[in-house]
Amino acid sequence: ERQMHMINLCQHTINILQRGDGLPPISVPASGQVARCKVLKGEDLPALSTELGVEVKTASTMGAVEGLPPPETGMIFLVSTLVATHPDVRGRRDVFSPGELVRGADGQPTGCRGLVQAPKKDL
Repeated sequence: ERQMHMINLCQHTINILQRGDGLPPISVPASGQVARCKVLKGEDLPALSTELGVEVKTASTMGAVEGLPPPETGMIFLVSTLVATHPDVRGRRDVFSPGELVRGADGQPTGCRGLVQAPKKDL
């Protein structure tokens, strides 16, 4: 029997709701290692800021993915949707993000419905 191990590269526990009534969620605690996208900060535009009287910058952009290990047999990595959909991660069949968010009666997140695999390479 082949057993897959889930490594959570997010900063929080992920509670995955199982299919079927009455089954408890699968809780995957944060591993302590975090996969994230580097953010390239926008530039200040002082001339336009002076002219408009408000601070103006160019938009920040998404940089490289950091903290995502290479593929490893028997492992799947749980990451944020931002990381999972980054162009450098496309085609990785071992990278997943939480599925649809589920909220409790108080509006707070309680878990997710399943997992979403990173997009295929040919998108």
